[in-house]
Amino acid sequence: MAILGFYKKHRIISILILVVVLVAAAGYIVYSREDAPKYIDQAVERGNLRSVVGATGTLTAITTTQVGTQVSGTISKWYADFNDHVKAGQLIADIEPSLFQASYEQAVANLKTSEADVVNQRANIANLQAGLEKAKIGVRDAKIKLDRAQGMWDSGLLAQSDLDVAKITYDSAVASQDAAAAQIDSAKAQLLSSEAKVAQARANVTTAKVNLDHTKIYAPMDGVVVNRAIDVGQTVAASFQTPTLFTIANDLTKMQVFANIDEADVGRIHENSGSIFSVDAYPGEIFRGRIAQIRLNPTTISNVVTYTAVIEVDNPELKLKPGMTANVTIQVASRENILKIPNAAIRFIPPQSEEEKKAPAGTALPAQGASQQGARPQGSGGPGSSGGGKGSSRVSADQKVWLIDSKTKKLRPLTVKLGVTDGIFTELVEGPLQEGDRVVVGQQIAGAARTGQQRPPGAPGAGGRPGGGFH
Repeated sequence: MAILGFYKKHRIISILILVVVLVAAAGYIVYSREDAPKYIDQAVERGNLRSVVGATGTLTAITTTQVGTQVSGTISKWYADFNDHVKAGQLIADIEPSLFQASYEQAVANLKTSEADVVNQRANIANLQAGLEKAKIGVRDAKIKLDRAQGMWDSGLLAQSDLDVAKITYDSAVASQDAAAAQIDSAKAQLLSSEAKVAQARANVTTAKVNLDHTKIYAPMDGVVVNRAIDVGQTVAASFQTPTLFTIANDLTKMQVFANIDEADVGRIHENSGSIFSVDAYPGEIFRGRIAQIRLNPTTISNVVTYTAVIEVDNPELKLKPGMTANVTIQVASRENILKIPNAAIRFIPPQSEEEKKAPAGTALPAQGASQQGARPQGSGGPGSSGGGKGSSRVSADQKVWLIDSKTKKLRPLTVKLGVTDGIFTELVEGPLQEGDRVVVGQQIAGAARTGQQRPPGAPGAGGRPGGGFH
C-alpha cells in the first residue's frame, strides 16, 4: 500500500510538471507570435509626379497710389467714394480754402506794395541824377571863375580876398557834386533792396497760390477708389507726415501676389515659373499666375528667413480683391511615367536587435537578421532638391529601402537612388525595383501600427512640405 501510494503521488507530480511545461510553452509561443513584428508594405507605382513649393501671400493691385494732402485744414467736401472709378485730374475732395485764400490775397497786396516802392526808388534816382548833373555844371562854372580870378591875381588886378572867395566857391561846388553822386549810390542800393523784396513777394504769392490750389485734391491717375480715409468736417494735418485721404488702384484686372518663400525653397524656384493658388473666397477654384520677380531683400521673422516672390495674375472677372490671402503652389519639377516609391518607405527604419539595444552609444555591431543595415541612411539632401533650373533636381545619394524576403520572411535592404518628390511619393531614379514590387512602409507590433519612422533632418524622405499635383 505504501508503494502504491508513493507511485500515485509521483504520477500526480509528473502530470503537474508536464502541465506547467505545456502551459509555459504555449505562453511562449503566443507571446512570441504577438511580439514578432508584422510589417506593412506598399507597392511601387508608375505614374506622373510633380514637385512643388508651397507658400502663402497677399493679393495687391500692380499699381496702388495713396493720395494725400500737402496742406492742413478741414475737409469741406469729397466727391469720390469706395469702389468709384475716377479719371486722372478728376476733383475728388476739397479742403476749406478760406485761410489759404486770405494768405494769397495778402501776398498779392505785399507784392504790389513792394513793386510801388521800386517805382518810387527809381523816380528818386532819376531826380538825384538831375541834381548831380546840376552840381557838375556848378563845378564847371566855379572852375572857370576860379581860373579867371587866379589870372587876375597873378596880374595884380585882383585882391587876395577875391581869389579866396573864388577858391571857396569852387570847392563848395565840388563837394555838392560828390554829395549828389553819393546820394545816387545810396538810392541805387535801396533800389536793389526793394527789387529783392519784390522777388520775395512774388515767391510768397506763388507759395500762397500753390497752397490755395492744394486745397483741391485731384486723382493722380485713372483707377478705382479702394479706400476713403476722410469725411466732411475732418481735420487733416500735414505738418510732419502727409496724411492719406484716398487709396486708388490703377487696374484691378491685373494683380500680383507677394508670396513669402522659405529660404530652404528659394533656390528651387525662378522667374517665369508657373504657379497656381487658391483663395478662401472661392473654395475649390484655382487661379494661375507667373513669377515675375524674386526679390533679393530677405525678411526675418522669429528667426525664419523668407524672400518675396512677386507673382503676376490676370483678373479679368475682378473676382480677386486686394488684401486676399493666397495659398500658392509653385511647380519646380515634373516627371512623366516614372516609377515612384512611397515616402514612408524611405523614412522606414528597421527595429534594432537586442544586442544593438544593449550596446553603448557609438558601438559598431555586426548586422543581424532583420536589423542589418538598420543604421540611419547617409544623405545630404531630400529627394527633389533642386539645382535652381526649371524642372531640374539633384539626384540623392544612395538610400535604403526594405523588402520582406519571401523565403526567410526577414527584411532585405535594397540600395536605390531617388529624384524629385511631391511629399507623398519620390521618383525612383536607379535601383532593382519594378512596378508592383512591395516595399516596407511600417511595422505593427502588438496591434499598434507604426509607419515611416522619422529620419534625421536632411535625410531623403524626411520632413519637407507636402505638395499635391500641379493641375
